[in-house]
Amino acid sequence: MSRLAPLLALAAIACGGGYEDYCRDNADCAPVLTCFRNRCLRLEPVPANLAWEIIPDGMPPQFLLTPQTGQPVPLEYCASGVRGDTGDLGRVRLDFDGNVLSVQGFCGFEQYEVSGEFELPLPPGRWRMTAYPEGRPPIVRSFGIQACGFTDLGTLYPSRSANFRFRFVMGGGNPAPRCGIRVQAFDSTTGDPLSQALEVKLDSRHRCEPPPEGWEIEIAEPQQGGFFNLVAETLDAAAPVMRRQTQTILWREDPEPFVLETRSSTAEKVLIHLLDPDEIPVAGAAIQAIWPPEKKSSLPDESTCMPRRFAADGDPFGAFRSPPATPTATPGVYELWLPPGPYRFRAIPPAAADLATTWTEDFSVRSGKSVLLALQLRRKWTLEGSVLAAGEALGEVQVRAVPLSHSLRAASTRTDAQGAFRLRLDPGPYLLLAEPRQSDLASTWIFLQEWQDAQQVKLELPTPRNLAGIVRDASGEPKRGLSNAVVRAWDLGGPRPVVAGQTVTDAEGRFVMRIRR
Repeated sequence: MSRLAPLLALAAIACGGGYEDYCRDNADCAPVLTCFRNRCLRLEPVPANLAWEIIPDGMPPQFLLTPQTGQPVPLEYCASGVRGDTGDLGRVRLDFDGNVLSVQGFCGFEQYEVSGEFELPLPPGRWRMTAYPEGRPPIVRSFGIQACGFTDLGTLYPSRSANFRFRFVMGGGNPAPRCGIRVQAFDSTTGDPLSQALEVKLDSRHRCEPPPEGWEIEIAEPQQGGFFNLVAETLDAAAPVMRRQTQTILWREDPEPFVLETRSSTAEKVLIHLLDPDEIPVAGAAIQAIWPPEKKSSLPDESTCMPRRFAADGDPFGAFRSPPATPTATPGVYELWLPPGPYRFRAIPPAAADLATTWTEDFSVRSGKSVLLALQLRRKWTLEGSVLAAGEALGEVQVRAVPLSHSLRAASTRTDAQGAFRLRLDPGPYLLLAEPRQSDLASTWIFLQEWQDAQQVKLELPTPRNLAGIVRDASGEPKRGLSNAVVRAWDLGGPRPVVAGQTVTDAEGRFVMRIRR
């Protein structure tokens, strides 16, 4: 399974095409133009902060940076990736996540199943591999890949490990066994998984009958020795409820059995009365209780592409994320059953409603007390603006708002005859794109990181910049042009990578595309 893509799966901006005078050589063109692909083109210097993606027909994609500023741009497709051997581990699932070209926010993810010797394509960059052998603890490796090179991981050997036995009990003075939970060990320092996930399930009659000697988990030794975090979370909705429990344990080769109190408790009933700004009940919404609150930052950092798999947050209550609330027979009233503790409630209204996703402030559920919570949704924010070309209003331009946060929704519209547009959006960060139909104009975009309700923006469509080049296959001798290969230019100059242009090579590997200035 392959999901190699930047953090934003932004649709490519249509560039290329259009009419230029036919030519056979430079003598047929004006002095400031160059004859390329039988067209007279103005070939200006290649802008900085561009990355190239080449997708040959039937071959894996490749990414590259080039310092070339003159045109035509010579691009060479060559293979890169990773090789190794699973050895005695047999069949192994390999997950790769990383920063393509070592650029923060330019994320890639690949997943393979291999056995024995393997050689897998990956673009240049910084990568983290997590190998999941059957029935053994995961193996984590971090490495870099150079352009046109393969990083050799050698033979994968099982990590040094020990078998730990646990008894999970209700806690709070109740020694009854606890099932219906999911348990996994993580490195306290790196956050990497040290064990496979153990699902402690109820039996077919929804009873909890653990083995007499307790549940066994094979746990790899932490990278720097010392401690690991054992994390337990609710697995089965039919089981008693609990918030996430984390226990820090010293890793030993000959561990003694552990008893983990899960602090399971009776769930408390929470009714949420969801209203719009006019206090009319809202049906069809998705409501969840979440703790701790989600981070709001939309800017990429070192953890964007290779996030920490687990980080102990030090919260004494423990994390929790409920299933969606259940609608009741009363319009606009939803029901949740939650363990005591603090929460924030998130309500996502139906997509067709002019209502914004809304969060509550911190709210505590107390033991033995049912709760009726009134939650009033806000209206969506208004983003208005105009699209201009050479100072003149331009109609029928597609304008898209691409969310930079997973909890937001995309929206699109077209400008009217006066070049005006209006979008209703959830509050939050977006990439705003203006994409004209005319081939003599380039698309443009801006990032909306911090903005307020009823904001006005103006988008000026520039005269496009022509980019011309040739793609050659450097894997063999002599090098040959790659025909029918997709070529994308990525703009890395903003907070997130954006597809600035896309085209396809001709029979000799040559291409022309248009991007904004």
